[in-house]
Amino acid sequence: SGNMVFANLPLKSLNPFIPDEMATLRGALNGRFSVQGTTTAPLINGSLQTDTTSVYVDGAGSTFTFDSKPIRVENNRIYFDQYQITASGNNPFVIDGSIDITQLDKPTADLTMYADRMELLNSKRTRQSMVYGILNISLTSTIKGPLDALVMRGDVRLLGNTNTTYVLRDSPLAVKDNMAG
Repeated sequence: SGNMVFANLPLKSLNPFIPDEMATLRGALNGRFSVQGTTTAPLINGSLQTDTTSVYVDGAGSTFTFDSKPIRVENNRIYFDQYQITASGNNPFVIDGSIDITQLDKPTADLTMYADRMELLNSKRTRQSMVYGILNISLTSTIKGPLDALVMRGDVRLLGNTNTTYVLRDSPLAVKDNMAG
């Protein structure tokens, strides 16, 4: 058995581990956990909370801000209670439900996700952009099952004022001229 507490753990220390500088983490994590039982069947309780946490995704030129609401862990279940992630607009992407880690070798999820008129992207073209423009969506979805074989069901709607460009880089497709000669 044991307890773990961390306060203001800086997320920027994880940035060197993100390949090709695809994203930049900001903010901090706070948490408190207790672990009891055996190594094959531990009982985990506690919470994890973000503090002014965001991730900047370079290829999209967008920043995603994470809710400061605690993510609870009770009896090996991770609970997302209407947990929100916000992009460039004010309408959030919401995650509700749980992930069951009772069987550490086969964790399962039972999550509902939704967004209503969420501005997922609002960025200008830069040299690093893989996608740019305005992307507005509404989403209703469920994710269920073991984490290695998730089943996702739902509806995603691109809204009328969406105008997005995707830049294709290093395509394996090539132009072949069969008419020569």
